Amino acid sequence: MTRSAVTALHLIVLLMATLTAASSAPKPASQINLFEAETLLFLSPEIQGVIHRGMEVALDPDDDNPRAKEPTFFFFRVRARVDAPSNLVGYYAVNRYTADVLSIATEEFISGPELAAVQTVIRKVHGIDSAVLQMHRTKDWETSKVKP
Repeated sequence: MTRSAVTALHLIVLLMATLTAASSAPKPASQINLFEAETLLFLSPEIQGVIHRGMEVALDPDDDNPRAKEPTFFFFRVRARVDAPSNLVGYYAVNRYTADVLSIATEEFISGPELAAVQTVIRKVHGIDSAVLQMHRTKDWETSKVKP
């Protein structure tokens, strides 16, 4: 299955989850899961740029990162699947509480229309509202000691 087909499948699953969530009573905010974090990262403009250049990407959990056990973020090493000495696209983090995607290199939030649309869906499914975003939104891995 190509990465484009996987993305389409991810979006269908997320839309189904939204429909299910919309029909149920409001729930307290919950953390996003690894699958949702990968979907968000895959939809970031940086990763989409690599794909549009005809390359496949690998989203690998960055277990070598000393902060990998940090409870607020999922950490990823992203690389292009090409035979080249340097296939690294970058290092990224996805906040489990806000669905924010960050570039570790720039320590900036990543945004884009497709990413924002899916973030909206995921946030609705998990009950992540403006109060939750305000409480958990951070770019600082060292001070984000939020307890699950």
